[in-house]
Amino acid sequence: MAQVVHDTVHGAIPLEGAFEPLLETREFQKLSSIRQLGLAHLVFPGANHTRLEHSLGVGHTARRICRNLGLDDAETALIASAALLHDVGHGPYSHTLEAILHERLGVDHMAITKDIITGRQPPPDTVLAGPTIPEVLAAHDLDPEEVAALVTGYVGEGEQSRLAVHNGQAHYSGPAYRGQVVHSTVDADQIDYLLRDSHYTGVAHGTIDGERLVHSLVLHNNQLVISRSGVPAVEGMLVARTLMYSAVYFHKTVRIAELMMARAVEQIEDLGALEVQSLVDAELDARLEALGGFQRETLQRLRYRRLYKVAWALSPQEIGDEHRELLKPLADADNRRRAEAHIAKRLGLEPGEVIIDLPLAELLLSEPRIASTAIRVLDGERLRSLKRYSPLAEALQQRAVPPWAVALIVPQRARGDAAAKGERLLLG
Repeated sequence: MAQVVHDTVHGAIPLEGAFEPLLETREFQKLSSIRQLGLAHLVFPGANHTRLEHSLGVGHTARRICRNLGLDDAETALIASAALLHDVGHGPYSHTLEAILHERLGVDHMAITKDIITGRQPPPDTVLAGPTIPEVLAAHDLDPEEVAALVTGYVGEGEQSRLAVHNGQAHYSGPAYRGQVVHSTVDADQIDYLLRDSHYTGVAHGTIDGERLVHSLVLHNNQLVISRSGVPAVEGMLVARTLMYSAVYFHKTVRIAELMMARAVEQIEDLGALEVQSLVDAELDARLEALGGFQRETLQRLRYRRLYKVAWALSPQEIGDEHRELLKPLADADNRRRAEAHIAKRLGLEPGEVIIDLPLAELLLSEPRIASTAIRVLDGERLRSLKRYSPLAEALQQRAVPPWAVALIVPQRARGDAAAKGERLLLG
């Protein structure tokens, strides 16, 4: 008899097969100390749920999808395990520090996730022992390399499962639907995070028909597609995803708080990105507190909600070609840091107290699916694009998600001066 976890969103989740021992690993339990929505609780007080809850929900949703597709137990166990482990590479405050990690090492949490699942990155250094994720997978006849490759995607399509090696990295080249259950335009990950984040933030925009979506996914030529009857549920999911990014994930105050945290970490010269990624939220807080100075001040500002303010900004609708050319150099992290230091000096501020935000690049890093509506619909025997059935799909591709295309963000005391000089400082 499988143990059961009672989840806020999905109800009773049976811990079948490898689920229970995977949950008990140090690598997975670390997620219980990492907030799912970073610093969003400063705006949405209920948003204190964790990456562990989300990961468990994704594994459960993937298993339900697999069973609805009629997959056998072995294939279901493989896909559901990959879904359960898809976020084990996340560091403190989830996506908040993703851009720094990407800039410093050229990797993201997905690459770290793969290394954790395969054992190339050791588990958290604690006094506690116990099996690691690859050991648990192997004990349940699951290949860690195959599970890891499913998390990060597949190449090609084949009748039999197999691994291909490209540039030293293993990629999954078995049936495409296995990876698509975990990561695609309609997948277990999005179904869970939209349901969960909407519930905990109290923002109704994220409400979706998860049950209908699970039952709308069908197989066609080894691809995961949507049945014609599921089009309304998919439209609802795409609208919810876009609105949740505007209203929650890229809410202007949440965005400012997360940028403040990112700049505090970025200013630590001797702290490697991988070292940061090994911490949980409270451990990072303790590091910042111990460093004193700018890091301690930023932590206290976040703790007591004394946040920086937007002094000057251009909305996505106001950006023209001439702005893009002037702002293009700032997409490079080193150029952006130099520009921030120059503006700080002009405004009489300390390094790190000036933030130039170009959010689109980070949006695509944290959610590469945001502009994707490339969903195939099975109508009888014919496979067609969702756009044929839904004008909403194309319209959503054009909708701007971030609150601004570029913004100059400073402490309140410098807001007036920065507002008067902002355009000249950034574009002059």
